[in-house]
Amino acid sequence: MKEIRARAALFAAEWAGSTYEIGDTQSFWNDFLAIFGIDRRRVAFFEKRAARLSTGNRGRIDMFWPGMLLVEQKSAGLDLDKAEDQAFDYLAGLSAEEFPNAVVVSDFAHIRLTRFDKGGRAETQLIETKNLEKEIDRFAFLAGYVKRDYTRAEEEIVNGKAVKLMGQLYTEISGDHFSDHETSVFMTRTLFLLFGDDTGLWPRGLFQDLLEHSREDGDSLGGTLDTLFTTLNRPEKMRSPRLSEDIQPFPYVNGGLFSEHIEIPPFDASMRQALIACSQFDWGAISPAVFGSMFQVVKSRLERRALGEHYTSETNILKTINPLFMDGLRAQFVRAHGNVDKLRTLQKQLGTMTFLDPACGCGNFLVVAYRDMRALELDILLAIRDVTNNEVLADYEAADDLQVSQSQFFGIEIEEWPAKIAETAMFLVDHQANLRLSQEFGRAPDRLPISEAATIRIDNALRIDWAELVPATDNTIVLGNPPFVGMARMDGQQQEDNRIAFMDLPEARGQRSGRLDYVGAWYGKALAYTRGTSARTAFVSTNSIAQGDQARAMDPMLRAAGYAVDFGHRTFRWTSEAANAAVVYCTIIGFSRIGTVKQKRLFDYPDINGQPIEVHPKALDFYLIDSDQPAPAKRRRPLVAGLPAMIKGSQPTDGGGLIVEPEDYDAVMADPIAAKYIRPFLQAQNMLHGDARWCLWLTDVTPSDIASSPELQRRLALVTAARAQSPTPSVVTAAGTPALFTQIRQPTTSWLAVPFHSSENRDYIPMAYYDATSIAGNGVGHIEGAPLWIFAFLQSKAFTMWVRTFSGALKGDFRISPDLTYSVFPLVKPSGTALTKMEAAARAVLDARALFPAESLATLYGKLSMPVVLRRAHDHLDTLVDGVYGMTKPTDARRAQILLAKHHELVDAELLVTSAPVARRTL
Repeated sequence: MKEIRARAALFAAEWAGSTYEIGDTQSFWNDFLAIFGIDRRRVAFFEKRAARLSTGNRGRIDMFWPGMLLVEQKSAGLDLDKAEDQAFDYLAGLSAEEFPNAVVVSDFAHIRLTRFDKGGRAETQLIETKNLEKEIDRFAFLAGYVKRDYTRAEEEIVNGKAVKLMGQLYTEISGDHFSDHETSVFMTRTLFLLFGDDTGLWPRGLFQDLLEHSREDGDSLGGTLDTLFTTLNRPEKMRSPRLSEDIQPFPYVNGGLFSEHIEIPPFDASMRQALIACSQFDWGAISPAVFGSMFQVVKSRLERRALGEHYTSETNILKTINPLFMDGLRAQFVRAHGNVDKLRTLQKQLGTMTFLDPACGCGNFLVVAYRDMRALELDILLAIRDVTNNEVLADYEAADDLQVSQSQFFGIEIEEWPAKIAETAMFLVDHQANLRLSQEFGRAPDRLPISEAATIRIDNALRIDWAELVPATDNTIVLGNPPFVGMARMDGQQQEDNRIAFMDLPEARGQRSGRLDYVGAWYGKALAYTRGTSARTAFVSTNSIAQGDQARAMDPMLRAAGYAVDFGHRTFRWTSEAANAAVVYCTIIGFSRIGTVKQKRLFDYPDINGQPIEVHPKALDFYLIDSDQPAPAKRRRPLVAGLPAMIKGSQPTDGGGLIVEPEDYDAVMADPIAAKYIRPFLQAQNMLHGDARWCLWLTDVTPSDIASSPELQRRLALVTAARAQSPTPSVVTAAGTPALFTQIRQPTTSWLAVPFHSSENRDYIPMAYYDATSIAGNGVGHIEGAPLWIFAFLQSKAFTMWVRTFSGALKGDFRISPDLTYSVFPLVKPSGTALTKMEAAARAVLDARALFPAESLATLYGKLSMPVVLRRAHDHLDTLVDGVYGMTKPTDARRAQILLAKHHELVDAELLVTSAPVARRTL
């Protein structure tokens, strides 16, 4: 703002000392607009007619800038209150598009400014013209220098409007059969023009004027835009002198943005209006993170799922970049306070850093990282100015010696359109940073024509060498939001990508990397890329990467490579700037070579939709637990000797012959011989949802019963035929015994049913007791004769957390297995009074369920439908279970830490017993 203040001082010197009349209005305000370099064609003097609210008569507004400013001027010495009443009288007669951001009344010696905020509230200041130099910042909004302080809700409203406008424009444009490539180029160029129109890249509103001066039917607009695109790619000296005055003022852009010629479809009135609606929006108000959402809004949910795209809100980007590098840099800035040498050293350090987002999409992470790096550099320059008391920084010119540049930022993106958005977004956020620099130091780097840009490579990041784009150094930051595609959903190419990504990582051998989600491949590439450096990496991932088999593969891989987890965000709900954003539960994991980061940071979410609680663990593993111990290893028998095992139920492999569905039940029961052998059949689905199923349990069937039963003969024939066609030899062999399940593991006494799959949206995994007449299918585990205290432990939040952390999930369901879940869980049998209380709490849970005999377990354990009496019974049970481990109201992270430590304690005790020497007998 230095030059602007200087021009304001000259204006004040000329206009503050004399008496002027109304006839001087145009000269006064023309000189005022010249302070900011505003194109005078934007305003009209004594032309705009508007109805006055008080009289209904139409009058002429002294100076009017639609959507921006209304001025009512009076001769020196006249009453400004009356002038203000007259100005506000005109407002009622203006359309919503014309309504100004501010009203000004003046008598030449005074300027009274009233500005309206987004809610229509007004704030008024009276400024003496002679003091305009000191107060000129109040008028900076006229040139696009707007300091906004939106709350989060306000910012999201503004961003949402921008996304909808671009979506409507896309709908109009794409309806004309534009190719995907031409559409991406056109939309990217349009975004650039809209943003530049509101942020001072050229006289404010120049692009909007161009659109509004076109024919209302849109017929001329396509040709006008084609001419504009060509002009923006041509230096001013090489342009035709016959260019229209609407296009001639646009500057030379360069940088390739307008170099390619594309066919622009003929416009109609609807297309023109969609583009004009976009131009009427204030694009200087939007968050840089919204650019990605503009891309997402025009894609279907199916396409997003195929590509694994989940665009990112700025809040979630900050969850990544702040602990990754910005918090550390800001701490250095605080420590350098008041020391010019340290401040300059820190500034130079910023210029040595490089940033790579190997799945950059529309560049959201790069944009926010660049913005915050430039903001920190500006803070450093301001601190140097404060220390030296020299606004110009003496020989240390701010604009000439910037260290942070776009050339430090690199991205890889597989699709063209988002890559183009990323390139454009980086230029625009650079311009925003330069506006702030100019406000403080009077000038900023002139970026037009474009000579410096971020490097965005369009390629498959998993099949190229990242070092060819930018070599890794100790000052390299790798960050981003790789595609969210689960292992079960990966197509053939993605599976091959996964295999290739781990080829250069010896530590991946033997770690079942093929069972990782698609995002795991980026972790493997990052480990190989940053090897031998102190580079730091952080990726947003689906929470499954830090659970079960995924973490069981990644944790030892990271340790073997000599890396450690530096920080992590445990499971939280991912939010996006886009409408209809996909619902995803995420984690963020930051890692680097062991010893790079001294202080670990863990962010835990008691409410996955809320704010995290930060703690500083001594160690941090890939499960995001405060532990340096390895994950539980598979085992066939429980940790504590003498406890009943969990066994997988019986498997029919019957071709539909042995299982009796509800629609077939009456037919089977009509056969008196078959009816003797029908039994309830339990799988996870019907156990949880109360859907009745049965089976024919023929372990003791007699040959004569089979011979006498047409229903049994028909069904056993189905079994024989189905098994005979199986590719599994053992099943083919079992075709000779069609009356029996292929695998029989049926308890002979009362048993506890444990569903192998259950919705992860439940706080507890519902289990229930059955007698031996109910047949356990292969979708459940059974614990024969399970005592009530084991039931209590397995129905606790502690066990649910254990399953979520170490067993993982499959397609959104908890996955339980005997060897990776139950047998490794650190069960500790209480004794005495504690055992009595535990058994009573278990009975209380069963009694609470019994109050609702018509409800299924799935309904009883729904987050919203769980009865209060059942919830309270579980709360009491949780208190008792947590107390066994010495915990009081722990977070899930604390539960995981304590239970893992207890697991290893029991493992060590078992090893101690089994390795103890056998005492010799003495004679």
